[in-house]
Amino acid sequence: MKSILATCVIAATAVMAQGLLGGGGEVGGLPGGTTPADVEETKPWLYKALATSTSSFVCVSRIVSVDQQVVAGMHYTFHVLACPVLSKHDSSESCAVAHCASDVATRYAIDVYSKPGKESVELKSVTKETVHEVLVGGWSEGSLVDATSEFYAAVQSESSYANAAIPRICAIDLLSVNQQVVSGMNYQFHVRGCPVPTASAAKYGCTCGDSAVQGYTIAIFAQSWTDTYKVTDVTTDTPLLGGWTLRTIEDADKERFFQAMDADTSNAVHVCPLIFDSLQAQVVAGTNYRYHVNGCPIEDEDSSSRVHVADGCPGCTAALAKKFEVTIHQPLVDAPPSVASVIDLSRVSLGMQSHRSENQVANSLALLAVLVSGVVVVSLLLVYKLRRSQYEKLNNMQLET
Repeated sequence: MKSILATCVIAATAVMAQGLLGGGGEVGGLPGGTTPADVEETKPWLYKALATSTSSFVCVSRIVSVDQQVVAGMHYTFHVLACPVLSKHDSSESCAVAHCASDVATRYAIDVYSKPGKESVELKSVTKETVHEVLVGGWSEGSLVDATSEFYAAVQSESSYANAAIPRICAIDLLSVNQQVVSGMNYQFHVRGCPVPTASAAKYGCTCGDSAVQGYTIAIFAQSWTDTYKVTDVTTDTPLLGGWTLRTIEDADKERFFQAMDADTSNAVHVCPLIFDSLQAQVVAGTNYRYHVNGCPIEDEDSSSRVHVADGCPGCTAALAKKFEVTIHQPLVDAPPSVASVIDLSRVSLGMQSHRSENQVANSLALLAVLVSGVVVVSLLLVYKLRRSQYEKLNNMQLET
């Protein structure tokens, strides 16, 4: 009996470990019981439920995302862009053409309950959402270094997009990110980029023509321990958030870069630019300028022998160039500009996958430790009950004799 019990415990632990650390399967039963659902697979339930509505009639212009929760049946929450209409007859799947233009649609959350073993659904509620309601409650500024791997894991895979209507965006600059802890992480990435035809064209290192570049907010749901990444929404930003504004690169901006870089003595690496990709400005006590350039690093040398970037980059070619972000501060007073930071963006990219893997392993090991502890406790209880039943049986036998 003990050997059978031990075998069951080991098998249960192995199954849970395989689910957590890989093994080709996703882990269900997430905290709160809610997981993202496929829009195309679930939208028939939405329109079937809307056809039963007796009040709060809406015409759905677009399904942004869907959450699902296993209860005694299935609970779906559809996050949609919709318009109020007069009756349920105006809520069909094709209603948007006549009743809900995309520029007047607003956000709604629609709760639908699907009964187990039946083809019937129940419309539970239709609730209007406001932008403020979406943005409060746990949103905070995130770290681009930590979140960049999640961004590219989502945007460069076609299967990550909640529906075909969401634009695929090549992001040439990641400006900032806001995040919200749910059963995973919600992100809002503020980027500069351009539309591209496919998700594969949005991979790291993609490029845009100058005339096509604009600001976007890209909403992503990420759950690294199940390798789940969803692009749920893309909106155009005007102007960029965070106090930074785009600037057209003029000759004076290039001169500022050359002057600050050649005079800099505080950074170990200097950058000789081949191409100025973009420039942003932020008004502080003076002005911060954030340059994104393709160029070659120049290791710090003796000041008398160091290459001056203003003289050009004779040894630098496109094959050798890397992406850099250089921030330069221009004081209010009549003082020269100075280099505040130099970031090698290619190193950030190389570190993304290892950072993501470390986080996944840490999360998986923590969950595995909790589950193994639970298995041990259950096993001890079973052993205790087994022994107790044996003693009780022996006592009964002695009493009978």
